[in-house]
Amino acid sequence: MPISGDEPANGPADALVTIVELSDFECPYCAKAAPTLRQLKTRYGDDIRIVWMNNPLPFHANAKPAATAALETHAQKGDEGFWRMHDRLFANQRALDAESLEAAAVELGLDIDAFKKAIADDKYADIIARQQAIATTLNAKGTPNFFINGRNLRGAQPLTRFALMIDEELRHARALVQAGMPQSELYAALIENGIREVEPPPPTPAPAAPAPTPSRVYDIPLPKSPRAKGPANAEVVIQEFSDFQCPVCRRVAPTLERVLKEYGPKVRIVFR
Repeated sequence: MPISGDEPANGPADALVTIVELSDFECPYCAKAAPTLRQLKTRYGDDIRIVWMNNPLPFHANAKPAATAALETHAQKGDEGFWRMHDRLFANQRALDAESLEAAAVELGLDIDAFKKAIADDKYADIIARQQAIATTLNAKGTPNFFINGRNLRGAQPLTRFALMIDEELRHARALVQAGMPQSELYAALIENGIREVEPPPPTPAPAAPAPTPSRVYDIPLPKSPRAKGPANAEVVIQEFSDFQCPVCRRVAPTLERVLKEYGPKVRIVFR
């Protein structure tokens, strides 16, 4: 994974392990990965460097303005300012509109006129486009994607998955340094031939249960005190098994409200 050296970074340029993150400020999975990366920095200290690259996905309307806001913060306040903005954007992922971005800029003490101009002019369009082109070349179109000394790890993986790969890379890097390679040249040498190893696919899962069929009636007892909308004697009961952090679950909520409005007391929805 080639880097220019001008990207926002956390850690020394000659760290034994460089983690390049291709990410999107509006992606919930990227937000989920952020605490894991902080834990890794605490665990490994200056042995690792985290480098940020932008890959705002086209269906996230506020992702590119947020990326521009973060890069302008980096231009004005350096790495420290960037990571403060990074943490704020992920902590307030549902408030990435122009007004919220400007409020964040004020909070961080930025030159607000320069900040507004950067957003209005799409100041970092070329940088973002170049980083997205790198992502496409490496077949890393989704977010988040991580390249650990050139080895790819996809998605918001648990800490143990990162640690396993980092520990392997630390052993490899230390061996190279002991053999005489200058630590400052380590990363360039490791990625000289491109991606060293694409992470293998996860183990084949156990055979899935038979797919549900529309004609089958499932016996699903109701809880003693169900959280429900609609009368207890409704003709139709819909049990919804859901997850408050799941973006797909959130999208179905308006549909269920329409069902209740259209069918009235004939329908009861039970949340599980």
